Parts: sequence; structure tokens; C-alpha cells
Amino acid sequence: MSRYKLYFFNGRGRAEVSRLIFAIAGQKYEDIRYEGSEWPSYKAKMPLRQMPVLEFEGIKLPQSLSIARFLAKQFNLAGRDNFEQAKVDAVADTINDLLRKFITPRFEKDKTKKQELMKKFFDEKVPKYLQNLNVLGKLYSNDGPFFVGNHLTWADLLFYDMLETLLEIDENCLNNYPWLKQNRAEVEKQPRIAEYLKNRVHQTTTTILPSLSTSFAKVKTVQLAMTIIIVFVVCWTPYIVITLIEIYSNGYLYKPLWLDGVLQIICLTQSSLNPFIYIIFNHKRKHSSTIVLVLARTSLQISRRRI
Repeated sequence: MSRYKLYFFNGRGRAEVSRLIFAIAGQKYEDIRYEGSEWPSYKAKMPLRQMPVLEFEGIKLPQSLSIARFLAKQFNLAGRDNFEQAKVDAVADTINDLLRKFITPRFEKDKTKKQELMKKFFDEKVPKYLQNLNVLGKLYSNDGPFFVGNHLTWADLLFYDMLETLLEIDENCLNNYPWLKQNRAEVEKQPRIAEYLKNRVHQTTTTILPSLSTSFAKVKTVQLAMTIIIVFVVCWTPYIVITLIEIYSNGYLYKPLWLDGVLQIICLTQSSLNPFIYIIFNHKRKHSSTIVLVLARTSLQISRRRI
């Protein structure tokens, strides 16, 4: 009879970090998985009527992080002293904060609203928490590849598993965080982890639309295209108008005062509009706002030189 039994659904989810701990420790256990249709029959047998649950020597323990911390201590993956364990817990709690923010978009049933919530989550929450984790990693790693230096802990495994889910949705979410990207690569290099991942039957962790990442790319492309169109229409119209007026005024021996007044009004109007355009497109659209600034400033300079 196995000393350890892990109960969860047939997928990664909140039990996967414990499976990764078992894998890197080389510890055998019973991986008991239930299909959704089977769960009602077993629900009453779980302490809090939820999973994952770890059964250790006949006693059942609920709560995914409690299970992971216990297993990490069992297999020397929790930190080498009390303060190091506190550092590991700080990283794990930060990861869990992000996972909690993920619950609402993850379980939203309306497809349109789900896509909106997911976009907001990846635009706002993911960068914030990845930056926080990046700070902790650089603070505690002592220039090593793992969150607390040169030895792997369960916090590295928890981060690896969380990012596996996020990268399925947005494959570019780690691009601005080279240290975090390297951390995941180091976890994958561990022989026992590599063997586990190689033999693991792939199970998606969520019912997120499979085309969501593609949808994000399409939305961003449309936004960028609209930005460029609006910039050309609003910012370059004065230049076109000025050119046409000057062509018309070529027949005059002198430029009338009213024409100078019109040109000044056009340029002042443009100068007033440019900041508003920048503010509108600056919100969460860094590349778009850069294009707006370049085109707006260029058109303003050209317009002023024409006067």
C-alpha cells in the first residue's frame, strides 16, 4: 500500500505542483484521478468536499498549497532554514495571488465576456505580478537560476506550472522577463522533471477558448491599424489643407492676411488635438502610442515649416 495518495481530477490544475514535487523527489505515489462525471460519487469522502487531497498514512489533507508545502518539507524542497523557507513562501504566495486573479476570467461562461476578461487579465494583472516575481527572484537568487539561489525549491515548480497555463494562452507573456524565462528553462533541465514531462499525458487545465491567443493578436493588429488611420486623418489633414491652399494662392503676388490666419488656426488646432490622441491611444498600447507620437510630431513640424 502506497504511503502517499493524491486525489484530483484528470488534468493538471492545482494538483500538478504536487505531482512535480513527487517527480523531482523520485517518490512513488498513487495518482488517483476522477472524471467530472465521477466526482459527485466521491465528493462526500473528501474533508472539505473539494480537491486536491493528499492522503498520507491514511489521513487526508486538503488545500493545494498546504499539500505542496508538506511534500516540499518531506523531500527537502522547502528551503534550508527558516528564513529561506519564508522567502520560498513569499514567492509561492505571490504566485497564488496571481492564480486567484485568474479565477474570474477562467470560469466565465459567456465567450465574449470571457475574452474581454482574459485580455484585461493579461494586459493588467499578468505584467504586474510577473514583475513582482522578477523582483523577488533577483532579490533572493544570489545570481543563481532559482528563486532562492542555486538549489531548486517547490516555489520554482509552482511558478513553472503556473506559467505553463499562461503560456498556453499568451506565448509572449514572458518576453520581457529574461530571468523568469531562464528559471523555467532550468526547471525543465532537471532530469527527473524532463522525464516526467516527456511521459505525462497532456491535459489542458482549463476550458479557455483555444483560439484566445490568436484573438489577442488579431485585436492588437486591428487596434494598431485604427491608430495609424486616425493619426493620418487627424494629424496629416492640416498638411494637406495647407498644401492645397498654397497651390491656390500661387496666383497671388502676395499671401493675404486672412490666409495666414487660416494656416495659424489649422496648426493650433492640430497642436491641441495631438495630446488628446496620444492620451487615448497610450492606455495599454505602448507601440500604438509611439507611432502616434512620431507621426503627430512630424506632421506638426512639417505644418509649421509650411507657414
